[in-house]
Amino acid sequence: VEPKYKEACVKFLVTFKNAVEEFKGLYAKHSYEESGLVLTKIQKAISLYSNHVEKGEDTLKKEYESLKVEMKRSLVQLVKEIEPIFKQEQLKEKDIESLKICIERLEAVKNSTSLQGHLMQGEVNSIYMELINLAVKCFEGIAVRIDKVLGEKKDSLAKVEGFIEEMAMIKSV
Repeated sequence: VEPKYKEACVKFLVTFKNAVEEFKGLYAKHSYEESGLVLTKIQKAISLYSNHVEKGEDTLKKEYESLKVEMKRSLVQLVKEIEPIFKQEQLKEKDIESLKICIERLEAVKNSTSLQGHLMQGEVNSIYMELINLAVKCFEGIAVRIDKVLGEKKDSLAKVEGFIEEMAMIKSV
């Protein structure tokens, strides 16, 4: 019985590690709903089988917690990577496309029912709102530039058209 029990424990650890890798792969592919389902399996496996594994509950829980930390870090990084576009003199269509993709990913995580039990919704909402606030500040900055150009009067209409196009692109997000 003892060898079979140890063999079963080893199989569990292999399956657990495979589930961790599956989660990482799905999350990297932005398959948030599916990755959340795998994370739920990992969480349940810890509660059911951790007492039977030599490494114990602490090690398995640390792995689960590190996955959650990595998810949050990746969301923060997503916003950090998009921040420079808001500091540019003028936004281009490719910048708006990058912004749309970023918002879509954050919304997908935020709305993923399978991830909701693993991520603090307040943290996800905070990261999402940080991005929205950056877009709003950019939009307001363009309005200030319009006011400034209109005050100059010289070639102001052509310049304002460009600013309005930028604002329209931001609003499309």
